[in-house]
Amino acid sequence: MADSIARFTLKGANGEVQDVGYRIFILTSLKGYGLDCSMPVNVPGGGVKVVVRGDEQTIKDAIDELRKDKPDVKKVGKVSVSDPDYNVPTSEYKPLTNEDIQFLTLNQLSKGIPAIIGMRDHMENALTPKIESINEVVGGLDGKYHTISRNLNYVVIGVGLIVVIAIVYGFLLFVR
Repeated sequence: MADSIARFTLKGANGEVQDVGYRIFILTSLKGYGLDCSMPVNVPGGGVKVVVRGDEQTIKDAIDELRKDKPDVKKVGKVSVSDPDYNVPTSEYKPLTNEDIQFLTLNQLSKGIPAIIGMRDHMENALTPKIESINEVVGGLDGKYHTISRNLNYVVIGVGLIVVIAIVYGFLLFVR
C-alpha cells in the first residue's frame, strides 16, 4: 500500500500536552511504528498538531496507541487524540531533520534548568544550617583538641622532667 499523509491533534483537558516533553514522546511513539513525521507543533488551546507519513493502517494503530499511552509525567491528565485527516496537502509534510530533533531536545532540556536551580537552592537552604551546626561542633572539638594536646604535652614534659631528675638523683647517689 502506498504511503499516506495524515494530520491529527492531541489535546489535554488543561493544556497538559505542552511544556512536558509530549512532542518527544509522540516522535518516539511514531518512530516505534516505523512512521515518518514532521515536527509536532504546539497549537493554541493546549494541543499538539502532528503530520505523519506512512501506511494508513499503521497510522491508525499508532494513533490508537497514543490514545492509550502517555508519558510518565504527573501533569498529564486526560488526553484526546483526533481521528486522522488524510486530506492533507503534501506541502504540509516536512520530513524531520536532525536539526529539528536537536532543537526540540535542547528546548526540553532548557525547561529543566529552572527546576535544577530550584533544587540546588532548596538543598542549599536545607543544608546550610546543618553545615553551620557541623562547623560549630568541629570548631568546638578543635578547641578541645588543642586543650587536650597542650595538657598532654605538659604531662609528657612533666614526666620527662621527673625521669631526668630521677636519673640525675640516682646518678648522684651512685657517685657518692
